[in-house]
Amino acid sequence: MLASRVRQHVNPLASHFDYPPALPAAWDEVLADAQGLPLVVDVGCAAGGWMVALAKKRVDVNVIGLEIRRPVAKAAAAATDELANAYAAWGNVLPERAPALIDALPREPALITFHFPDPWFKKKHTKRRVVNPGLARALASRLAPGTGIFVQTDVLELFEAMDEVWSSTPGFERSTALPDLFPGSVFASGASTDGSVNATGVATELETRCLARNMPIYRALFVRSAL
Repeated sequence: MLASRVRQHVNPLASHFDYPPALPAAWDEVLADAQGLPLVVDVGCAAGGWMVALAKKRVDVNVIGLEIRRPVAKAAAAATDELANAYAAWGNVLPERAPALIDALPREPALITFHFPDPWFKKKHTKRRVVNPGLARALASRLAPGTGIFVQTDVLELFEAMDEVWSSTPGFERSTALPDLFPGSVFASGASTDGSVNATGVATELETRCLARNMPIYRALFVRSAL
């Protein structure tokens, strides 16, 4: 269980968070079919609720979660212990580490998700946002064409900022589908007010709370374009 004093928001630029994700050297020891199954990476997986639910629903994919808060990452790791297609790691996804992170994965990801990341409202703190131009450029340098980037948030200001980041980064283009991974699913862009779960078919805990309160959720999918 999580300790009650775990902070909700932490500064990823602080020196004590300057460490790369703790990924295994041998992926076959933690994932049953590390190289064979399509890979989904959840950045900011928290205690692993969404990634575990997706892994249970979609046994035909592998799911890797990354979480900056160590106690929370431990909870996520414990939640994935009995799953052959899920793994959670403690680590910080900074732009300068992103290329090495992608290289260290068992295979090229089919989808990277950013579910309800910290909004960091104050102008002086926006540089702390996980979705930023530096990260987008770093990912563009390593991701294969067709890789999806999915974002969702209940904060319009943050959505507009994330939308601008991916829209303005060469190598990414807006899309509405990932047919190879989610056949028939439509990733509509913008505000969703009809109470629908995101196109992956699995809602996060915060998403569920927002839907129960009839709050708008802002979503977008971008895909790494052909080189």
